[in-house]
Amino acid sequence: MKKFVLIVFSILFLGLLIPTRSSGQIDVELYAGIGYTGVDIVGWTYINPYDWNQGMGHVYAQAFPLNIGIISIGAEFGFQHFFWYERYNYTEENVDAFRFMGIVRAYLTDKLYTELGPGAYRFGDWTDFGVMGAFGYKIGVTERLSIPIKLRAAIILDEDSNLYPVGLSAGLAYSF
Repeated sequence: MKKFVLIVFSILFLGLLIPTRSSGQIDVELYAGIGYTGVDIVGWTYINPYDWNQGMGHVYAQAFPLNIGIISIGAEFGFQHFFWYERYNYTEENVDAFRFMGIVRAYLTDKLYTELGPGAYRFGDWTDFGVMGAFGYKIGVTERLSIPIKLRAAIILDEDSNLYPVGLSAGLAYSF
């Protein structure tokens, strides 16, 4: 077991030394993450739920076809589960949305970056506007493949009650 842990940490350390970005490349990234959604449950549901859980999960893909200096411009498409609640008749309701966003990424170093992006969140039969921000770090695996880790927060503006999801995401990134 000690050898396995030593090998894993050695690989991760070497990954910290591999450059992850060069100009003129197109980055494609896939993520999954978990977190928590801040929300006024009663304001969102119009009821006093019997039970609820504000655990958040999401999966999404990002592509950055345009690189100008330290700035990358791209788009994101994903699915996000914000929370669930249960009515007194034991009917569970999930609050989920598909999202599409424009993303501007600024590299602080070749591995450390920040992101900002406005977007649309499509809930069942309505759409809300939101803005997200993130800080990320890429661990190099090869010259083209990396493992990005990202802390992400958003504000989704809804007429009933705003949503404030915060989460940690990890994924795979490939540079063409």
